Amino acid sequence: MRKWCVVLVVPVLALGALACKKVPVDSELMGLIESAAKNCDVDTRYAFVKDCKAGEADKIEKIIAEKKVTPLLGTFTEALGSSDAKVKAVACKYLYRNYRDNIGELNDNRDKIPVEVVEAFINNVAATKEYVSFYVAELASHLAMMKGMETQLYKMLAEHPQEYTRLEGYRQLMRYGRLRVFDKVKELVGSTDEKVAAAAMEAPTNMYKITDQEKEQLCPWAQGFLSSENDNVATSAAKILNSCQGKYIDAVLDEAEKRANEGRLKSPFSSALTNFTFSCETIFGSPPTGTPEQCKRKEALIKRIAK
Repeated sequence: MRKWCVVLVVPVLALGALACKKVPVDSELMGLIESAAKNCDVDTRYAFVKDCKAGEADKIEKIIAEKKVTPLLGTFTEALGSSDAKVKAVACKYLYRNYRDNIGELNDNRDKIPVEVVEAFINNVAATKEYVSFYVAELASHLAMMKGMETQLYKMLAEHPQEYTRLEGYRQLMRYGRLRVFDKVKELVGSTDEKVAAAAMEAPTNMYKITDQEKEQLCPWAQGFLSSENDNVATSAAKILNSCQGKYIDAVLDEAEKRANEGRLKSPFSSALTNFTFSCETIFGSPPTGTPEQCKRKEALIKRIAK
């Protein structure tokens, strides 16, 4: 096991006491990650790992399948903190490939994820200044929200030199942060940086099973952005409103008709009509989410999408 040290502030004496906490490391997996860095063709920008001389890629996948993702998080965190760019890239590759597809497992075992591992993970993403950090931004956001460490996450994202990493982190704030981080999302949507605003507006669209209580706050707020000059913000607002259903779908269709009449119904806003937004047929026993009239308007608008 390696040690991760944090400074604890003692209020009375105003002195810093050093406490070192262990980040659990699976030696077998760490050995394979280091071997892959040496014996595989590793792209340190896009986290490609291929042509391994000793089958390291398959062996890493096998260990993850056998031991599951949660117990191995500390090992990948440690690898992400390596000074070797190839070791970092290997860690990013398998975090992106496996952890993002197994968020359910992490969520079910969130109490088993040590706070010190998440703290180290956030710090190691911060220290990974290269583009490859993009591949772990989503997981950093999810872990921070799971453990209530949004303050640390906000600081890391705000200061990170990679734009794509910052934006991906913002997109993922509400999947587990839910309404707890809604004020932060609203702040970011108001940013003068159009890319930041657009990324933050996507955050509610990544929420799983939005509740009626959540809709009470999200839906009226999102409606205010339907006519935004930032088309990406308007598009995300429309997608949020489609999930709100009822009168909010009507608002989206009204905006789409306005754009069609002005010759402006095109990508990206048109995706709010062409993507799977509101259903017009019974799906797996669930009734349509759009009324017959709304579905008729939608079909007519799709035919008017500007080429």
